[in-house]
Amino acid sequence: MRTALTSAFLFIGLFFSSAALANDYFIKNAHLFEDTSAKFPVNILIEGDKIVAIGPKVQSSPNATTIDADGKFVTPALMNSSTQLGLIEMHSIKETVDSGGSENDLGAAFDVQYGLNQNSSLLDVARSEGLARAVVLPSGSDETHFAGLGALIHLTDSLSILDKPKAALVAETGSTGSSAKSRSAIWVKIRQGLEEAKTDFDEFQAGEDDLDDDERIVHDVLTRSVPLVIRASRESDIAQAIALSKDFKIRVIIIGGEEAWRLAPELAAAKVPVIIIPYSNLPSAYDAIGSRVDNATILHDAGVLIGFSVDSIFVSHNAGNAMRVGAGIAAGNGLSKKAALDAMTINPAQIWGISDRYGTLEVGKTADIVIWSGDPLEALTWPHTVIINGKQFTGISRPQALSNKYFPDGNSFPDSSISTMRAEQEP
Repeated sequence: MRTALTSAFLFIGLFFSSAALANDYFIKNAHLFEDTSAKFPVNILIEGDKIVAIGPKVQSSPNATTIDADGKFVTPALMNSSTQLGLIEMHSIKETVDSGGSENDLGAAFDVQYGLNQNSSLLDVARSEGLARAVVLPSGSDETHFAGLGALIHLTDSLSILDKPKAALVAETGSTGSSAKSRSAIWVKIRQGLEEAKTDFDEFQAGEDDLDDDERIVHDVLTRSVPLVIRASRESDIAQAIALSKDFKIRVIIIGGEEAWRLAPELAAAKVPVIIIPYSNLPSAYDAIGSRVDNATILHDAGVLIGFSVDSIFVSHNAGNAMRVGAGIAAGNGLSKKAALDAMTINPAQIWGISDRYGTLEVGKTADIVIWSGDPLEALTWPHTVIINGKQFTGISRPQALSNKYFPDGNSFPDSSISTMRAEQEP
């Protein structure tokens, strides 16, 4: 009895202690970047991890910490739709690379969630750049040309950054999936994988056979509970992806899409979203000879739902800044600023199925918010204040800490947002 009472009082004490430590925020004098018609600043009240009020007349609550935006732009924190955050620390050091299972012939069964490193030093870099959410996808594929399962992460300070496991099955095509084999063979293999999963599930229901991990995962794709992400750059591969979505009635998401502009009406009609690299304007491979810098504009104007991502080292390093600067390049080539911001906020929320809790600054949405020093689509702008899951990010990344230690005068990166930010935050 005494033990039970002690446990109960301990629980109550911890509850009220944690409640006392919870910090509410009142952001005042902010301007909504996505609403160019707004003449008056808005106030945002955050309680716990949620936005509870927003508008020009919203008042603070007694326990809220006030943050004066001083007329600066405020947006939802950003989301990158194709990264390997938490999977890669340094590309050149094998023990820090956990992005693929092809060497073990795992195929569809490979699952990135088991290798996520919530202590990666690159996560603080991403947070400091205004990135709150990301899609983490595997790379490499086995003989089936499936690379495995991706996940959604939320860059909170909790013990786990995993937000939604098994968020997508990735299929590799073109130069990434060919492994010196015929492109036709790739598409035959992918179709065979879907057909076999359907047949095997029918036999499983009839009690004639059991399902292995690969078959269960592919069956989830067939029932539309998991989308099939197809890495494709060339027009012919994108056309095959559209056909696949129609033939099997599955949810398909294109990643890469350098030549997607050539099939913009078809993609819009098939309701196939495209995750593009907004700064891509030169062919990095033969598959992308048709790259053009206004790809995002053409797709958006045709009614295609677009999201933004990054490539090369930026899949884990500076995944926020690289994407945001790319969005600015897209905006400089015909895409409206609102559409460019949407491709990093509400669009990926819709594509990945989390728009009920993220993507816009609305009452009831999770408080993932950034106050920017200026226009967020300008390269030299930096995040003035970052709030993720209702908590202000006040830490500094390892690169910033090293810069402060060895270049205390702030001159190590004279033109960078990091040095400017650190200098302004000094007392």
